[in-house]
Amino acid sequence: QVQLFGLQHNIDFLQRVLLHPKHLAGDISTRFLGEYPELSAKSKSSPSFQVLVALALSEQPVAGYYRNNPNRPIIHNYKYNNTQYQISITPRREANIFEATLEEKSATVVVRAKTTNTLTLDIDGHRRTFTISFEGKKRWIHDGQHHYSLLWVTPLPEGGGKREREGSLRAPMPGQIIEIMVEKGQIVKTGDVLVKLEAMKMEHSIEAPYDGEVAALYCAKGETVQADVVLLELTPAENES
Repeated sequence: QVQLFGLQHNIDFLQRVLLHPKHLAGDISTRFLGEYPELSAKSKSSPSFQVLVALALSEQPVAGYYRNNPNRPIIHNYKYNNTQYQISITPRREANIFEATLEEKSATVVVRAKTTNTLTLDIDGHRRTFTISFEGKKRWIHDGQHHYSLLWVTPLPEGGGKREREGSLRAPMPGQIIEIMVEKGQIVKTGDVLVKLEAMKMEHSIEAPYDGEVAALYCAKGETVQADVVLLELTPAENES
């Protein structure tokens, strides 16, 4: 079984040729590809629900952990060709067990084994092993039969996001605090970077969604936080009320 990531290749095409009944029977000639043009057509299949579940679970902690709101799912966004997929992962109290949802599909998922580049899952009782590779926003995954190349899409708002009523700014995903750019009592403007979070092998900036004053800080540099944890409180400026 060949797994090659990051390069254009024709492995899927070669597999289709080698597994064709005519080829298996040895009944081929130089006219073979002309007689079966569908073998040369690029696969247009989209990544399966299982593939997207594996990608999402490869990018977050698998052990059980405490969250401020344990019922709030962690959202993962990916783009394949021109289609964007949003999959939600809700951790259970038990370690390594999750509920995964994509549109109308849902499943209970158990993480059986996880290494740097491989992930073995039980998805509704069916065991699957995936090979996964990362580079920046690029994601490559092999499900045992097909290769897929997807783009990770940030769940963070693009600045000027709607503020929460209570002024809380929360971690949008699990990660590590790598820099705190403000201190309690500091006046900030819309778009100012408040906290830098390293998650999913990338750096993310938590920005001020409005002018205001930092009322409280609940995180420290180097701390590992989970999704939905309150990082700081921001009191809006008087003209923002």
